[in-house]
Order: sequence, then structure tokens, then C-alpha cells
Amino acid sequence: MAGLSGLWLPGRLAIGASAYLPLSLVTVTDLSFLSVLWAMILREIVAGKKWANLPVVILIGAFIAANALFHLEGAQKGNASQGYGLRLALAVSLVLIMLIGGKVTPSFTRNWVVKRGHNTLPTPPIQRFDKVVLLVSVAALLAWAAIPDHIIVGVALIAIGCLHIVRLLRWKGFKTVAEPLVWILHAAYAFVPIGALATGTSILRPAFVSPAAALHIWTAGAIGLMTIGVMTRASLGHSGR
Repeated sequence: MAGLSGLWLPGRLAIGASAYLPLSLVTVTDLSFLSVLWAMILREIVAGKKWANLPVVILIGAFIAANALFHLEGAQKGNASQGYGLRLALAVSLVLIMLIGGKVTPSFTRNWVVKRGHNTLPTPPIQRFDKVVLLVSVAALLAWAAIPDHIIVGVALIAIGCLHIVRLLRWKGFKTVAEPLVWILHAAYAFVPIGALATGTSILRPAFVSPAAALHIWTAGAIGLMTIGVMTRASLGHSGR
């Protein structure tokens, strides 16, 4: 962990001073953290023969490619903040939340509900319905990363928004209102479909929802809140609190 932190920090400093440093140095420094993290995760999966976790390696690899593309777009004097690299990185982040958040949220909910003797349990994680939703979502988000203003993409995003609302309701989050460490995961995941509905609407009816506001639902809402929720739970758990 200390070594990874030691790679992460120089990347942030290089980005901050990127106007005064060679582009190649900034790019390599920024990509080093994710590249080493990718190799470490792959090593753990191979050593433990946890082949079901290979999609995480693929997604982090896609995130590295998106990060490199972002640097390339910036080097070409383009608007990298609205380019393919940033959209691809956001799409990968959302798929990671759909995949990993889609495992831990119903699992933690089920454990909490069972301890309190409830009869109605949340649907177990990653059922056939979930797999279909994930596949459709990957296709829709990749299409959005490639052609973000297309009408069909807007319709597809609204469709996956509705599917993820159904997925979230199957996890019975309303039963966890007494436990913030559990319901925060449901609240964070809710911003995945809300963001999809808002982004789809911003494509079809930009006068109703601005594209920037819609993206903030995904970034600050889904990514930000899920990150805080998981970090809080893990920190309390590993520190015995």
C-alpha cells in the first residue's frame, strides 16, 4: 500500500506541474500507479486462481487506456476534458460500480437483514438478470463514449437507467434505513440510474437537463458517494470499529 501511494502521489504532482514538464514524463508518471496496480491485481488473481475476478483486470486495463488517451488528446491541443478518454474513463468507473457495487451492496444488505430476522431477503448478487443488465450497460456506455450526442445513445441510456432502478429495488435497501453503513451503498448506487436517465435526457432534450449537470450526477453522485461509502466501511472494519 505504501508503494502504491508512492506511485500515486508523483502522478498528481506531475499533472499539477504539467505545463512545465515534458509530456512524456507527465504521462509515464501518471500512468505508473494504475499500471502497477493492474499488475498486482493480475498476480493475485493468477496466484489464487480467482478467475471470476478477471473482468476487474480488463476494466482497469481499459481505464489505463482511457487515461493514456486523455493525455494524447491533451497533447494534440484538443479539449481533453470533453474528449473520448474522459468519457471512456467515466464509463469504466461506472461499470466497476455496477460490477463490484452490485456484489457488495446486496451481500452486505442480506447479512444485515438476516441478523435482524427479516423474512424477505434481498435478491442475491449477480443473477441472470444482473448479467443481462451489465452487458446492456457496457454496450450503452461504450456507445456513449464514442458518439455521445446520438439520439439512439440517449434512448439506450434511459433504458439502462430503468433497468438499474429495477436492479436496485431487488436489493431491498429500504430495510436498511437504521444502518448508515449499508444504506449509503444503496444511495450511492441510486446515482447510477439517475445519472443515466439525466444524461439520456440531456441528449434528447438538452433544454431540460444540461449535459454538465447530468455528468455531475455520475461523478459526484455515483463515483464520489460510492467511494466514500466503501472507504468508510473498510476503514472502520479494518480498524476494529
